[in-house]
Amino acid sequence: MFLLSIQPMRVLVFSESYLPRVNGVSNSVMRITNHFNNVGIENLIVTPAAPQDLKSSTTEDFANVFRTDALRLSIVPDFEIARSSAAKLKKLIQDFNPDVIHLASPFILGWHALRAARSLNLPVVSVYQTDVSGFAQFYGYDVVAKVAERWTFNIHHKSNLNLVPSTPTLNLFQAAGISNTKVWGRG
Repeated sequence: MFLLSIQPMRVLVFSESYLPRVNGVSNSVMRITNHFNNVGIENLIVTPAAPQDLKSSTTEDFANVFRTDALRLSIVPDFEIARSSAAKLKKLIQDFNPDVIHLASPFILGWHALRAARSLNLPVVSVYQTDVSGFAQFYGYDVVAKVAERWTFNIHHKSNLNLVPSTPTLNLFQAAGISNTKVWGRG
């Protein structure tokens, strides 16, 4: 008798933000990993560590979470930046052995995860959720806004697939020469 053993899919999710931070990115990551859990897709979320005053035992109930060392910026409230190198993330990726890497609103952590995943020849799906350039411009950091836009487009250009929330964002990506993009609406 021939038995076929099918292994469940494994997805490693890198998110610049996650619970206990409550925002659009953490909400989307919570929803997608809940879906993964419901359909039997093994997953692990990698995210910057939250400040001690925000940690709660209930925040880890939604999925498996690995928290990287993080730096808290005083100029951007409610945001931590991961301090993990591509080399450290490469080891984490190898240990988890995912089928695909999912980058939720990639920026700093996402860039390092992308580099590590590419070195391991793993497919990368990036989800555009946060207009970092627009936020920088809003706070009066126009030079940072231009750099952030180039940085963000570079990450998405190197990803195998990009998911964007709307047709105008799809058009923006296509105008920037990023052709591997699909609309992934929120509703």
